Amino acid sequence: MDFCNKEGKLWIKRNACKAEPERKDLPDADPKDGCKASLSRYPAEPEGAEVVVVEGTHVLCTPELVELFDIRVFVDTPADIRFIRRLLRDQVERGRTAESVIAQYLATVRPGHERLTEPSRVKADFIVADATAAVRLEDPQAVVRLAAPVLAHPLLAPLVER
Repeated sequence: MDFCNKEGKLWIKRNACKAEPERKDLPDADPKDGCKASLSRYPAEPEGAEVVVVEGTHVLCTPELVELFDIRVFVDTPADIRFIRRLLRDQVERGRTAESVIAQYLATVRPGHERLTEPSRVKADFIVADATAAVRLEDPQAVVRLAAPVLAHPLLAPLVER
């Protein structure tokens, strides 16, 4: 979900009210801004979930969203690896040319990262260095090593011990 658009902001509003469980008036659309987005595919509170992971490039850029998290993680991946991953993904999954991916990266992705994503790291409780230098994280143990500092957090200890 893009937390910068109307649908994402509405999801934030609904979840910010979780401290008021008696409220039943959480709308599926915000009449003030004309948002008609249906949030049925984004439940306010997933049933039976002890841990909910919300991930995304701009998650820590949205102050209202940051306040909802118990633990905040920033994965610091080197710029060249981020670019190579994007290039391969966009060519394979989206049928884009290398030229179009490069042009978009230089025009919007890199400036957006420098303006929004990189400064948001100060809001993280953990900064995990993605030192794998792997273009594709296919080794499950590499993923476990990346997540190890987060999994050691006291809030998650009861879940990890199972």
